[in-house]
Amino acid sequence: MLDTIISQLVTYALIPILTAVSIWVARELIAVAQKFRENLHVQWAQALYDEATKAVEDAVGQLMQTSISQLKASAADGKLTLEEGKAAFETAVKVSWQSLAQSVRDGLVKLTGSAALAQQQVIAPKVESAVARAKVTGMDKVSQPITDPNAQATAKVVARQALGLSQ
Repeated sequence: MLDTIISQLVTYALIPILTAVSIWVARELIAVAQKFRENLHVQWAQALYDEATKAVEDAVGQLMQTSISQLKASAADGKLTLEEGKAAFETAVKVSWQSLAQSVRDGLVKLTGSAALAQQQVIAPKVESAVARAKVTGMDKVSQPITDPNAQATAKVVARQALGLSQ
């Protein structure tokens, strides 16, 4: 009889302890799962940003080698006008966005809320950084100015058209 009473007391004493331990273990498992999920989200977002960076670097490099270098070579002072600079920037953003895989664009839209915001918040700052790096490294310099007036005019027209500008 005493054994039964002691057994029941131990059982009743263990129930709250086991419940508390179970709740603690469950909370810890949930915390671990949430951290794992957050890490996956961070890795996914970083992969998207890496892809965007590659696309921007390619677009800016391509524009620097083609339209921008032609415009600078055909300009008397070797510089872009404000209008040409804005058009080059907008073209770099547009080309970068279009060159991304649809899944990357969709991911950036999911992160930012819209395609316009993704371009404004992710792509445009990366274009600014790429242009700044190009200036620091001298990639934006024209190696040979165009001195022939006819060739200058032709290069300027072609380059401005490539940026969506009129003569």
